[in-house]
Amino acid sequence: MQKDRTDGKVSIDGRQRILLLGRPIGYIQKGAATVDDACHLLEVNRFLLPRCKSVRFASGVAKKLEQDELLSKAHLIRRARVYQLKPETDPEMKFIGYEQLMARHGGVNPDHYAVAFDGDVGSADPETVYRMLRDNPPPGYKGHALTRSDVLELYNPKESSFFYVDTFALKPVAFDAGPEREMTMEMGL
Repeated sequence: MQKDRTDGKVSIDGRQRILLLGRPIGYIQKGAATVDDACHLLEVNRFLLPRCKSVRFASGVAKKLEQDELLSKAHLIRRARVYQLKPETDPEMKFIGYEQLMARHGGVNPDHYAVAFDGDVGSADPETVYRMLRDNPPPGYKGHALTRSDVLELYNPKESSFFYVDTFALKPVAFDAGPEREMTMEMGL
């Protein structure tokens, strides 16, 4: 195989998939290419022949690759936890921006927070999840709508990301939630 991995319209990605205009149409396995027969084009052949020991065309390859891509993205669909300040927390810590929190209290302290929500949100995008939880909290959500001083956690089985809800944006923060906190929010702030 040559080191050149792209030829304008046709390319090979890091997972050894053959792409035509960015869409998967085939794959390379053990130096041999398998390509969807609907993509039996001269430019595909010209690109692959010097790079692969053989090129085979088969029906349904692009559709199968598309389905595999959707399944592999399923792990990106995340769950979310919302942490809100406990009722007994100093009222001066509530509903303030991150800079104020840092200046007055030294940062985000997980001991002051309890879980107000833990559930599927269907998105890995923090802004999308924030808007959903702020504007239309789902069933099972306890506490007030997502607002300043809350902490949003997006997670899947492999990773977690935490965001402090700041005045104008979500601020990525370190937040040691420890063992999963219990749903202790029985309030309506």
